[in-house]
Amino acid sequence: MGALSIEVQAYGFVFPEVHLAALARIQAKAFPAFRTDLLARLARATGAEGAPRTLFRKFPYETPGG
Repeated sequence: MGALSIEVQAYGFVFPEVHLAALARIQAKAFPAFRTDLLARLARATGAEGAPRTLFRKFPYETPGG
């Protein structure tokens, strides 16, 4: 459970205590699929699944408002 909390924190989220208690009740057999699905959803929600893009290609010479 601790490893999942760390992985979720990498996306900028933290489980409240009530969710940690619910996670503890998930059957061990179902946990890997739950983990995979949760991390994929967080990646999509935060944009972490895409390739990084350069925002300012000519920085520092050309920036918005600069």
